[in-house]
Amino acid sequence: MKKALSSCVLAIAVLLLLPAAATSQSSKGLLIVHLADGTSLPLTSWSLSYEYLSWKQGTARGFSQPSRSAASELWVGKKAFPIPGSGLEIQYRVYERQVEIDGQPQKLPGAVVTAIVLNVDGKRTELKPEPPAKDLLLPGDSSKGLTVQARSLDVRGETLTGTKRDFCVMSYSSLVECSAAPGSRVVKLEIQR
Repeated sequence: MKKALSSCVLAIAVLLLLPAAATSQSSKGLLIVHLADGTSLPLTSWSLSYEYLSWKQGTARGFSQPSRSAASELWVGKKAFPIPGSGLEIQYRVYERQVEIDGQPQKLPGAVVTAIVLNVDGKRTELKPEPPAKDLLLPGDSSKGLTVQARSLDVRGETLTGTKRDFCVMSYSSLVECSAAPGSRVVKLEIQR
């Protein structure tokens, strides 16, 4: 009976360690998402996901469907920046806005990204939150004859238990609004190697 119990405990331990083993072999490392409420969540198999609209010139934008480009780099304008292990911070201007819910005016928080700060070996580089260029979203000849509009930047991945999660990091368009709630607002991304 003891032998069967110890085999069962060993099997459970191996199953619990599988996500950690897969993470240590990942070339990207483990991404820690820090939220404004002080909580953090580790993600494996992560990517930065850029949502955009594209449509042929001369046609209506309203008929285009959102698409995504995944990357492990931060795209700002025409430049691609690797996310340093020491962190990428997102700075916000938080404000209060009035909205109508069920016919009643209510005050809710809003947040606008004001800067992105790369922290590499103690040197901080502040970047403006510019949308990625068309060439990064649709590389090569696939973008010829198309108008492209970036909508948002999300971080997507899996928790250590295998649950898929995504967080809206910033909006590039008034068509997309990231949550300003502290439990959803990303303030830092950090890679653990």
